[in-house]
Amino acid sequence: MSPDLFRQPPVGRVAARNDHPLDAGAWPRTVPAVDQLLRDGLTLAPGVTFLVGENGSGKSTIVDALAVAYGLSPEGGTAHGQHSTRATESPLSDALTLMRTLDDLARSGGQILCATHSPVLAALPGATILEVGPWGLRPARWEDLELVGHRRSYLADPARYLRHLLDD
Repeated sequence: MSPDLFRQPPVGRVAARNDHPLDAGAWPRTVPAVDQLLRDGLTLAPGVTFLVGENGSGKSTIVDALAVAYGLSPEGGTAHGQHSTRATESPLSDALTLMRTLDDLARSGGQILCATHSPVLAALPGATILEVGPWGLRPARWEDLELVGHRRSYLADPARYLRHLLDD
């Protein structure tokens, strides 16, 4: 990829407008990570940043909001692009292909904000990881992520997890 492909400098910081209309008791402000972003703003590192957390933690809500704020489609692509979601799988769904693509983009000067549940993607060397949960957003190391701990526990003793599903 050509370094000229990314002419815009990385986004250093995002913050809510002073006049943002989101009330404290209304969605999406009720999501701790979204509320934290609106209160404190968010500093983004160059390269790849992963938002990692459970369903409903606010990962996609934040990625979509930042995309729209910068004139991009939340479904991906370029500014003012017309996109629609299709019911088919992306050829980038293979985690290893996606990891290589993210790494290539970051090395070419790109900045990527990605929401994921994947411990494989989150292990990308050099990536910044923000864990998203009931606490809001917090920096994390890959080995300290809750999802990595859960995977390790499962692999160490699958029967401990499966008994809840298989017992009558």
